[in-house]
Amino acid sequence: MNVSLAIKKDPETDQAFGWVLQMYAYAVAFALHGVRNILHKDFMIQVQ
Repeated sequence: MNVSLAIKKDPETDQAFGWVLQMYAYAVAFALHGVRNILHKDFMIQVQ
């Protein structure tokens, strides 16, 4: 299932999430499939 497309097809959800829809879809898809992320507290990327 393509989570981002499923969210986009629901007008109410699309309106609520707006431009961050892809980020939420990524997180939901990972959770649905049991994918784990490794977080490093001392690692940050910042646009200059």
